[in-house]
Amino acid sequence: MDTAHFSPVPSATPSPPLQPKAHPVVAESLPGFDEKKKHRFPVSRIIAIAIGTAIGLPLMLVGFIRFQNAFLTRASDSVPRDVVITEVTESTATVHWYTDQETQGTILYGTDPAELRFLSPELAPVKDHTLTIQLLAPDTKYYFVIRIGTEVFTNGGAPWEFTTKGSTMRVSPTPPPGSRCPRTDDCKQIQELLGEGCTVTDYVQCLQKKQ
Repeated sequence: MDTAHFSPVPSATPSPPLQPKAHPVVAESLPGFDEKKKHRFPVSRIIAIAIGTAIGLPLMLVGFIRFQNAFLTRASDSVPRDVVITEVTESTATVHWYTDQETQGTILYGTDPAELRFLSPELAPVKDHTLTIQLLAPDTKYYFVIRIGTEVFTNGGAPWEFTTKGSTMRVSPTPPPGSRCPRTDDCKQIQELLGEGCTVTDYVQCLQKKQ
């Protein structure tokens, strides 16, 4: 005969007593609440913000000024100073200038201030700059600017300028056809032959050669 097994039935746990639901306390419901104080900002917080602003603004201003001065100083260190043009010849001109820091410059030059097509670069960074422009035409006006890095410097908004010297080569005048005046530096002899092969022009040219 089979024996029946029954699982014990757990005893029912009594439910906890219901607690009354808490309601938030509204400030307006408190006795003595002043409606004007609801929107009032704490004075202590206003004072703290004012003090922080008074301290923070000068510090920010000082930092900005230092950054600006440092940037301007670095930029001004590469500005060409005391640009001087010397030793101008028929085919060359030498340009001097100074910079507060070592820089490597390039002279852009040409005969048209709006088209400076030619370059004369420095070979190494220096503070005391001397650069000679070569292969120039005689008796010609040239314009130039100085480029350092990507920045181009001018003479107050316009290029610097110089004019090369004229050619010193002298061409001996060709005697007119039929002239019998001797080629001599003896002006007295030419004077004696005036009207006999020499002319007044021959005599004057001889005197000019003596000067």
